[in-house]
Amino acid sequence: MTARSEEHEPEGACPKGMLPIPGGTLWLGSPAGQGEPDERPERKVEIAEHCLHQREVSVGEYQACAKNKACETLPTQVRLLSPLPEAEHQAQSALCGANLADNADLPATCVSFEDATRYCAWKGLRLPTEAEWEWAATGGDDKLAWPWGTALPADENACWNRRAPCRVGSRKAGAFELHDLAGGVSEWTSTAYGPYGGTPPDQNQKVVRGGHWESVKPGALRPEKRASHAVSYRDVTLGFRCAKSR
Repeated sequence: MTARSEEHEPEGACPKGMLPIPGGTLWLGSPAGQGEPDERPERKVEIAEHCLHQREVSVGEYQACAKNKACETLPTQVRLLSPLPEAEHQAQSALCGANLADNADLPATCVSFEDATRYCAWKGLRLPTEAEWEWAATGGDDKLAWPWGTALPADENACWNRRAPCRVGSRKAGAFELHDLAGGVSEWTSTAYGPYGGTPPDQNQKVVRGGHWESVKPGALRPEKRASHAVSYRDVTLGFRCAKSR
């Protein structure tokens, strides 16, 4: 039987390492004529107050879950849509967080949706929904262009256009005092991917939000930008943070 991580906090408070996110009304996605086709039509979503990790989950934090046998060992290999030539596979896998030196404060990467879900459950938490993620990244009612405001991405506020990941929380905090909602690593959400207001979503494909350290175009870091991956997918630019309902 695995030990469950207990988060002790006063009644109603967020667990250690998490911040309170107020509820409100989000216009999810982008208005007509803006953004990508899968970001439209913009629609109204009610967001309940919740807690969200201030930073992305780190290698050291994930390894504590594995040590308690609640998680499998942090993966050391990528698992993409189609196999790569062996040399390329190993070259990419070398950048998985588990394989990097001095990695305790680097983001836990090469984690699948199942890996991320298992970690959050061990903490008594869950992955954020797509709408919760966008609400946080746009500053809630402020509807910011970027998590930090109106300025374009720069090295001081986002880990991007790099050849290796940055330490979690190493860039300035943005909306709600959260770090790395743009840049760092892209993050799993609990939401199945599909068109807004269209055909039923594919439960085997989950929405991924946020640009990452390899992103080279500012547009890749926009809070509204959507991506998706199969639940078994693992990549060096993909990680997660957890949420908790209040």
